[in-house]
Amino acid sequence: MFGSSSQKGDELTQMSSLIFDDNTMKARLPSKVYARFKEALVTGAPTSEDDQKVIAETIFKWARELGAVAFAHWFF
Repeated sequence: MFGSSSQKGDELTQMSSLIFDDNTMKARLPSKVYARFKEALVTGAPTSEDDQKVIAETIFKWARELGAVAFAHWFF
């Protein structure tokens, strides 16, 4: 993000270029965890602690693979 970069645009543009969105979730999460998470979004049911841990670990691994040294996530 800082210094020279192969990405086009300024830092603000680049800031939103790597997002753990639905496509990334579907590709990275175990299919059962992804399905339960999506169902919870529709029904309003809470996401289980086990699924929260899997999701958090998956986000952490994804972010580290992309060179992140700090990030945050939260569950509502």
